[in-house]
Amino acid sequence: MKTKKPALPPPTKDGVSGDNKHAIHWFPGHMKKAKEEIEKNLRKVDLILEVRDARAPLVTANLDLAKTFGSKKRLIILNKANLNDPRSTQLWKAWFLAHKERVLFIEDYQPKTLKRLVREVKEITAGPREGLLKKGINPPPIRMMVLGIPNVGKSTLINRLCRHKKANTGDKPGLTKNQAWAVIDKGLELLDTPGVMPPRVQSEKEGRVLCAIHAIRDEIIGKQKVANFVLEKLIKNPTPEFTQRYGAVTSDKSPQQFAEEIGETMNLVKKGGEISPEKVFERVLADFRNGRLGKISLEDPPDVE
Repeated sequence: MKTKKPALPPPTKDGVSGDNKHAIHWFPGHMKKAKEEIEKNLRKVDLILEVRDARAPLVTANLDLAKTFGSKKRLIILNKANLNDPRSTQLWKAWFLAHKERVLFIEDYQPKTLKRLVREVKEITAGPREGLLKKGINPPPIRMMVLGIPNVGKSTLINRLCRHKKANTGDKPGLTKNQAWAVIDKGLELLDTPGVMPPRVQSEKEGRVLCAIHAIRDEIIGKQKVANFVLEKLIKNPTPEFTQRYGAVTSDKSPQQFAEEIGETMNLVKKGGEISPEKVFERVLADFRNGRLGKISLEDPPDVE
């Protein structure tokens, strides 16, 4: 028997319901405390490793926190590059080069990748250390601070660098609560920090991106808006994984229409045989977050936009 279609609220022309002009405030008390600790510890480090999501390199930056960096050296780690559209990655590489930012795209945490990261760190901090060596002074350990918003992969990176479980990891935004030094190698140490969001997310459009990667909780934006946002991206640029999982889709189809088809195809129904919108939204978000929908870009460089 054919399933009944739900009465989903219609999306707007950009594929989501709601006004994306309103800023979003989400700044739990532990994040305020963490921000204060970060600012206090900045003077103790030689380099900042700022971890971002390669699918949204600017949206996943904490520009509010960056104001406190001053002249401190920084290396931007663009994590999860294996989940980003390769064409988008090339555009971002060119954009960061044009803006003279030191960046490193990471696709995995294999030893080869981590060695490349360590080489970059030593190269960036080589100048002052060489000066001390010429004076016959044994330089102190290179100390780094790892920063990033929740769920961009900071703790996982630290765990791999340390070769054993040093920091808590998980999918819930803001899991890491404490700060601790970790010895990476002889002469190389780093400080893990909790993920810190800016006090204000500038628009709901940015909020949908942050919610899609689970940097903020689903309830803040709403699962329907975020799932529609992901579907809109993939309807415009379907990946092989997306069409294999959900079926072929034409570019003139709305996220709402395709969500209904997903509900029918995957039998996501509630009692009575009616399609369950909640189950559809949860399935789309779970598939996206687990990398089952292929390589997806969530943000273009400003010049492209």
